[in-house]
Parts: sequence; C-alpha cells; structure tokens
Amino acid sequence: MRLADSVPALVFGLHGGLVADRSDRRRVMVFADVARGAVLVPIAVAGLAGDLQLWMLVVAAFLLETATSYFEPAYGALLPTLVDRSNVQAANGLVRASAEALRVVGLISLVHRGSHATGLILIAPLFAVFATRTVFWGAAVTLPLVGLLSLAAVGAARARAQD
Repeated sequence: MRLADSVPALVFGLHGGLVADRSDRRRVMVFADVARGAVLVPIAVAGLAGDLQLWMLVVAAFLLETATSYFEPAYGALLPTLVDRSNVQAANGLVRASAEALRVVGLISLVHRGSHATGLILIAPLFAVFATRTVFWGAAVTLPLVGLLSLAAVGAARARAQD
C-alpha cells in the first residue's frame, strides 16, 4: 500500500511541476481535485456495498497520489501569485503551519494527504456523527461538483476579464 502511495510522486512529480509551470495553475488544481473525486466514487460505492477489497485501495492510493503530484506543485506555485511579494514568506508559513497542525492532530490522514485544510475543518466533525464510509461517500460526491463549479467560475471570470 505504501508503495502505491509513493511511486506516483517519483514518476509524475517532475511532470506535475512542468504542467503547473506551463498551464493555468487553478485549472490544474481543479482537474486534479475532480480526478481525485472520480477515484473516490467507486471506492465509496464499494465500501457502502461491503465489497471493498485491498487491491481497490491500492489502485485508489496510486491514482490519488498521481493526481496529488499535479495538484501540489500548482498549489505551491499559486500562493506567491495571490499575495504581495513582501507577504509571501508569512503566507507560506501560515499555510504550512496550518497543514502541519492538522497533520499532528491526525485529521489529514483520515481524509487524504494533501487535502485542503478548510475541507478538513469542515469534514472532521462529520466523523464524530457519521460512519467513516458515509463521510468518504459525501467527499466523493462533493469533490467533483466543487471542481466543476470552480471550472465554471474560472471560465466566467475570464470571460468578464476579456470584455
């Protein structure tokens, strides 16, 4: 399982960085999140049906880490474009400190390594109320929807900017 979670970073990490540098970073992040959501849907269905097998989790881990290999470089390169040059170090520190605090608490390993801190804060209380597979099912359904809505918002913003 750990191998399936590590190999994609080695194989696709460099290409993910190239794509992030040469493409619209927001679009790369949205596509990566939509891909991660598409991977989670069959896992959630299999889990709810009681047919989840180890090989499915291995394949899902590989695909999720592959998508993350594209998301993370785009995310890392996007932050400096969002804040003033004088605030980049502080913004980077805040983002990294938040991610590490969540990792220490252990929440990040419950959802997916590399996920948004905001999503974790919103999803974490659900684990106290619902079964884990129900929360994953909800994430599998909402992640692609949020990605598609983000694509639509980016397209609308570009259309307004061109006018």
